[in-house]
Amino acid sequence: MIRRPPRSTLSSSSAASDVYKRQVVDKINRLKLDRYRRNWPHKTVPHVRPITAKPEVDMKKWRLHCHEGRQVWQYDDENTSGRKDQTFIERYMLGLTMKEKRVVRKQSAEALFDGANFLSRLQHEDGHWPNDYSGPLFLTPGVVFIKYAIYGGNYKHMFSNEAQRLEIIRYLANHQNPDGGWGMHTESHSTMLGTVLNYVTVRLAGEPATSPMCLVAKEWIRSRGGAISIPSWGKMWLCIMNLYSYNGVSAVLPEMWLLPYWVPFAMGRFWCHSRMVTLPFGYFFGKKWQCPLDATLMAVRGEIYVEHFHKVAWSKQRDNIYKDDVYTPIHLMYRLAAPILMLYDKIHLRTLRKQSIKISYDHMKYDDMSTNYICLGPVNKVLNMLVAFIEDGVESPHFRRHEQRLDDYLWEGPEGLRMIGYNGSQLWDTSFAAQALCAGGLEGECPQALRGAHHYIDIAQVREDPPAREGFFRSRTKGAWNFSTRDQGWQVSDCTAEGLRIPLLLRNSGILTTPFPQERIFDGVDEVLSLRSEELGGWGSYEAPRGPKYLELLNCADIYKDIMIDYVYSECTSSCVHTLCLFRRQFPSYRPSEVNTAIREGVRCVKRLQRRDGSFYGSWGNCFTYAGFLVSEALKEAGETQNSPAFRKLTEFTLSKQMEDGGWGEDFNSCVTCEYVHSEDGSQIVNTAWAVMTLIASNYTAPSPTVVDAIESGIRILMSRQLMSGDWAQERTSGVFNGNCSIHYPGYKNSMPVWALGKYVTWSKERKEEPI
Repeated sequence: MIRRPPRSTLSSSSAASDVYKRQVVDKINRLKLDRYRRNWPHKTVPHVRPITAKPEVDMKKWRLHCHEGRQVWQYDDENTSGRKDQTFIERYMLGLTMKEKRVVRKQSAEALFDGANFLSRLQHEDGHWPNDYSGPLFLTPGVVFIKYAIYGGNYKHMFSNEAQRLEIIRYLANHQNPDGGWGMHTESHSTMLGTVLNYVTVRLAGEPATSPMCLVAKEWIRSRGGAISIPSWGKMWLCIMNLYSYNGVSAVLPEMWLLPYWVPFAMGRFWCHSRMVTLPFGYFFGKKWQCPLDATLMAVRGEIYVEHFHKVAWSKQRDNIYKDDVYTPIHLMYRLAAPILMLYDKIHLRTLRKQSIKISYDHMKYDDMSTNYICLGPVNKVLNMLVAFIEDGVESPHFRRHEQRLDDYLWEGPEGLRMIGYNGSQLWDTSFAAQALCAGGLEGECPQALRGAHHYIDIAQVREDPPAREGFFRSRTKGAWNFSTRDQGWQVSDCTAEGLRIPLLLRNSGILTTPFPQERIFDGVDEVLSLRSEELGGWGSYEAPRGPKYLELLNCADIYKDIMIDYVYSECTSSCVHTLCLFRRQFPSYRPSEVNTAIREGVRCVKRLQRRDGSFYGSWGNCFTYAGFLVSEALKEAGETQNSPAFRKLTEFTLSKQMEDGGWGEDFNSCVTCEYVHSEDGSQIVNTAWAVMTLIASNYTAPSPTVVDAIESGIRILMSRQLMSGDWAQERTSGVFNGNCSIHYPGYKNSMPVWALGKYVTWSKERKEEPI
């Protein structure tokens, strides 16, 4: 709710009045966007599809090399690894293991034990659980684009080997939609962004324009007016590749990095992912840099446009976005500001432009070095790498270190090779796998797996703050865990909480030979506390929110929501509250006032985020079942009673979404529309596991017969889908970011059913009831 400042304040300060007006405009805009998204007309498509493009390489020669969480797939054509045979993990990840039938266990405890054993088999010897983290279909183009620009289309230098080139093309062939287009992600309808970027990708990777894949994609693009209506991110990428004109792109001024922090829209106030992508985009726009034009690029120009390239009225294309791509329509405030920014670009001061480009490069180089050249994420990784080439050259140590870490983002699988959404999900998946084993009291049955997880948690903790961090808008990191590996370096609130939880859970288990150092547990708590928003009470993702919410009025990305600032999230807040509660029980004398305040205010924050129907929107998982699971666990740990309004409403909501077969299944469009959408594929094991755990946590002491029946129906679904080995088959994707992009967490299909089965068996025994 927006609160109008007191009348005395308004009369004494026109600035306060201006802020209030912007808040009102923002509130009205959000209501309009809610209505727009509720009417989203596009259905999702299946993530799991028949593999129609078969490999042209020997899949048995792929090797996954891991060291302290770092994951690199290499095609070992000459057996340089010294390993003749693939490991079970490699065969499993590549889809080379035997196809299995479902085998229904007689008891839930048996299903739990078999699931836990299979989950343990997926653990790497360094302690982490390696997994794919793909889904977005606009990432792989970035790798091919920059390699083409750097090496002039020389395939021998663009790709580590021929297998890499062929497998990238094969992956895109396997995720091409039946209508010839590509979506924004693997469950998306065909979009101009996905289709144009991936068409250009396969062409630059060597696929002829006359191939069936290219012919249908080209027809898709041209029949819809051509690539001129690609969204803003696509416009920038095409500009860099000399396939679009900078006159057709709204200004991305590098001078924005010169603004002092007190300005509400200074870059340091933006969400870290937005500012780290805007940073290199501003560099390229400021320099108007483009890849040298060659015969292939000239040919592609003729293929993706209906009108001749040089006859396009580029200045009229800045707001031309293909209708089926638009998820967040551009607000009038940005439309009014854009011409002013373009005017400045035409008359800019050369000294300011030169200074701003230098500062931009300094910021990019800082992110390169402070993340060991992994960078915050895949988009700024490839853009920063291209900038390193432009500034320092292909033989420079800076560029070479970039190139050495590029393969950290490439993942090979049954469908082919793709760029993933981070350098992995190592910490996240390891924490969840370990908690799944602990939920069923399996510390004695799986001590080796849990010791391995504890080891990885140990080596993955960040031990220091980034140097000179204030000048580069970085938060503290000492004691943090990030999403993937210690090398990556960027703190994440819920990853820190979930990482810290493992030493707390295993501290008194009796299976550890070396306990986690107490001072580093305290470092982790210090980090969690430092990331909380004192004003809002809860936690954002990477940082406490820095900018005003009305900055979203300047969102020009068209394809995402809520990208301008970091927001307080129910999931991040719940993870932090949950872990702080565990910590408080074991260390009641460490910063008791701050810990108690953080828990109390965090609980209040979460409850404010509960909707009228009792649900919680999931911003990082699909969707309401995911958020309900994390929130219910946190509130239970914080002492919420079963008959509280929050739990009662959450229980009613969860029960109302149970499907006829006894399970739960959410379509990805739950995330897109912000309303619960049942999956057309029926119940899903991951959604079912989350719903079951929500009901257990919300009704822990005295569940009604209706709740017990619902829980046990869900457990039967998990048991009925289990395969002979203890595995579960992959179904729909489970993750999301910024409302409109699906992300693939294949590890969830193993960890979440085991977690739910463990919770159920333990819960039944504590109630002195026999589990099914």
